[in-house]
Amino acid sequence: MVRNTTDASHASRLDQLLDKISEKGYNSLTSEEKQWLRQYSNEK
Repeated sequence: MVRNTTDASHASRLDQLLDKISEKGYNSLTSEEKQWLRQYSNEK
């Protein structure tokens, strides 16, 4: 069950970051947000 909660949390964070990119562009992300996206994409 913890994995599902973690997956949901990651999906929510991903949605937030993709919305931010859509609205303001990739360069609007902080370095932490960019790092999180890189790590997430490497896991998938």
